[in-house]
Amino acid sequence: GRMQREPESRDGWLRHWQCQRAMVGPSGMVFNAGDSLATPERSPVAGWFARRDGGRDAAAWQWETPGKPHAFDLLWYNAPPATESAGSEPRRQVFDAGYAMLRHGSSYLAVRTGRNRTNHAHLDLGSFVLEIGAQRLVCDLGRGDYAAAGYFDPQKRFSHFAAQTRAHNLAFAQEQSLDAKAETLVDEADEARFAIEVSDPASPFRHLRAFQLDANAAIVADLLTPRDALSPAVTWQCNTQMPVEAVDGAIRFGGPAEGLSARLLSPSGTALTLAPMAGDMPQPIPVTRIAATLSVPADGLLVACLFCHDAHRPDLAGLSGWLTRIARARWPDVP
Repeated sequence: GRMQREPESRDGWLRHWQCQRAMVGPSGMVFNAGDSLATPERSPVAGWFARRDGGRDAAAWQWETPGKPHAFDLLWYNAPPATESAGSEPRRQVFDAGYAMLRHGSSYLAVRTGRNRTNHAHLDLGSFVLEIGAQRLVCDLGRGDYAAAGYFDPQKRFSHFAAQTRAHNLAFAQEQSLDAKAETLVDEADEARFAIEVSDPASPFRHLRAFQLDANAAIVADLLTPRDALSPAVTWQCNTQMPVEAVDGAIRFGGPAEGLSARLLSPSGTALTLAPMAGDMPQPIPVTRIAATLSVPADGLLVACLFCHDAHRPDLAGLSGWLTRIARARWPDVP
């Protein structure tokens, strides 16, 4: 007889369009982790899902998904919904495909989770993109040159800058390994945040990374504890295509993001610096790196970066306390 899908599997398949929608930020740009593009061609299959899902939001997404209309939109046509679906997405979404998102109005934060061995993945577990006011403050470089020699050769792929850890928005001491994985941890009492544990047998650190987002601000916090006494320095970095300048240890964004800034809340008094993008990947738009190099004490390091409007006062204590409780539960052998 013909193989039948379990109802749960079928229902999960019909919700696939929700992951596609969650990948698009308020700016209309996509979370271009791995070999994805920030502005891909529009997928008309949203109409197919809407036909079978039967929900109003699925039909609305066929009309709202970015990109040029496609001839297959006629094949899978659904009448436009009577009302807009804006605001119908959850504050927090986690997908087994290796992505987790936070959303609040025109603010958006998306993170790469899962495993480094996933097809088309880069060595970038924990890397993120950030939008505030529908402006992409922190960007991903996206895919490298498909025509470059060895880009899809397993032995040479990670010699290309675009696929390396150092090309991404991370806290790291060395390149992640192919055996690394990142598990998403949620706070059931607060849907405006989540954490991931990056587990890498090759890393000199245990590593928790937390993300918190509201309408006008985001905090990215890393808790790292060394595995032995010889602890290397850590580089905290993120990339931006916005105009930026360094002012009193903080980074001020210009252009459409005027009034927004990034600064380290922890360690206290540590300045962020600016540097041009390095590597073998030509960029059509200039990319600037925001970074700091930090030593890791024997009892661990908390690095917390705040992205916000100048008047914003963040709640770092709540987020760092939550990270500490997670660390005590997951690393009971660590002082």
